[in-house]
Amino acid sequence: MRLPEQLPAPTFWPAFSLCASIGALPSSAGDRIWQRKEDGSRAYLSSDHLVLRGSAVRNHALAIQVPDGWLLDGELIVPGGTVGDVTSALARKRWQDLRYVVFDVLYAGTRATSLPYRDRWAMVCERYPEHSVEVHALPQAAMPPVPDDWEGVIGKRLDAAWSDGRSDDCVKWKRTGFLEAVIMGFEEGSGAWRGQAGKVAFGLPKPDGSLLQVGVAGGLSQAEREAFTHSPATFIGRRCLIRHYGMNRLKLRNPIFERLL
Repeated sequence: MRLPEQLPAPTFWPAFSLCASIGALPSSAGDRIWQRKEDGSRAYLSSDHLVLRGSAVRNHALAIQVPDGWLLDGELIVPGGTVGDVTSALARKRWQDLRYVVFDVLYAGTRATSLPYRDRWAMVCERYPEHSVEVHALPQAAMPPVPDDWEGVIGKRLDAAWSDGRSDDCVKWKRTGFLEAVIMGFEEGSGAWRGQAGKVAFGLPKPDGSLLQVGVAGGLSQAEREAFTHSPATFIGRRCLIRHYGMNRLKLRNPIFERLL
């Protein structure tokens, strides 16, 4: 990987603590700014280079000007699209279809990661008012109501420095839905779970009574994994509850097996 000499690509990426329910925050919440959660690919950006999580550094032709000596943290999106649309646009180098949404500055001539987020966010808003991530409310400790068309929100403590690990300084809440479905089969797990049930294939009844498979869900407990592995035929045809985070067109986002019904 290579960025300009004064801008080495960070090795680690920030993570977010997931809020289990709206309004659920750590006791040391502090004042936060709440930002729209985008459905795209996390990326670092300099004047010439783009770094996606798990990918090599590449040149870019995005319609955003980054000063020399700056490194931005943000999300690469296709407006109104999904992460799959981002992947497709990158593969075809359709830069005009892509938009980079900025939500942090890691370098601004000098390293900025030790500054509190309120200062880094002020830098974003001053230089990139048209590219900054949408903010729902003024900084506050309690999570605001989430607009219906938002996938979720991310709350960042205003006094926190940038961190490359998971902490309560950054929390995420994603809109959750539930689907009643029918178990159609199982997929084998990988790694330590090879030879065991790893995911549940689930479907919905069609008008003629047959089943249409609509996805596969992970999230199995060890007890569920062992039961499904030992006697899969016993569970095929059983009703189950699938948790998800909305839909990408006709696909559920991140389906998770919740329980048998």
